Order: sequence, then structure tokens, then C-alpha cells
Amino acid sequence: MIFDRELCFAFEGKIQDFAGGAVGDFIDLGADKQLHGRESFVAVKCFEDMTATGEPVIKLGLEFSDDKEFLDPVYVPLSLPEMEKDDFKAGALVGARSPLYSKRFVRLAIDTDIDVTCAKFTAGFVLDLQTNE
Repeated sequence: MIFDRELCFAFEGKIQDFAGGAVGDFIDLGADKQLHGRESFVAVKCFEDMTATGEPVIKLGLEFSDDKEFLDPVYVPLSLPEMEKDDFKAGALVGARSPLYSKRFVRLAIDTDIDVTCAKFTAGFVLDLQTNE
């Protein structure tokens, strides 16, 4: 699995005491509907364990917008079940097929009911998920 830095929301990024929302940077896809008909995945590769003071429920999605200020974003959940912090341990790979819906600008969104910390991770679009070690 290869992460192209131009297609990364976060490259070796960090979140601390994160209560939810957009993570990392937005990606400019160049035009609407760039994901339609393209086989790709959204992947999050964890390099250190995610921590929290309790047992958070975590959901991943993408926010799309016509403008880079995300004045009127559209949230699209990724096709993943609700997850826990243990799903984001060091070495873990969380991945889902990219949605068909897209607008020009996109960013990763993490929804959690308890603040979480992830010391190091990379997230972005990839063409294939590497499922072996």
C-alpha cells in the first residue's frame, strides 16, 4: 500500500485530546465526481496506540465541499461499523472503499463521544489496502 502525500489528509499526523471533527488537511480533487467509477480506498494507518480515558465510540466519514472553506459541507459516512480505540492500535490499518459521491474538496472527519489521542498516524486515499504484514 502506497500513500501519495498529495492524497493524504494527514501524513504522520497527530491528534491530542480530540473531541471530533475534521482531521488534518483537505484534499483538492480538482473537480466534482472525481471518485465516481474509480476503485480507491480511504485508509488510516496507525503507528502508535489510540488512547482515551474511557471506551469511545468512533465513526469515520468524509466531508465534501465546493469551496476550501467548507462553508456548506456534505458529510458522507464511510462504510465501516462503529469502532473502538482498540481498532486504532499501533500497526492497525483501518480502511473502507471510497464513496461514489464527491465534490471538489474533501477532508477526513472523525466522530467520537469521548476525547481521544492518537500520537502518530497517516490517513488518505490509496488504490489498494495492504492487508498483509
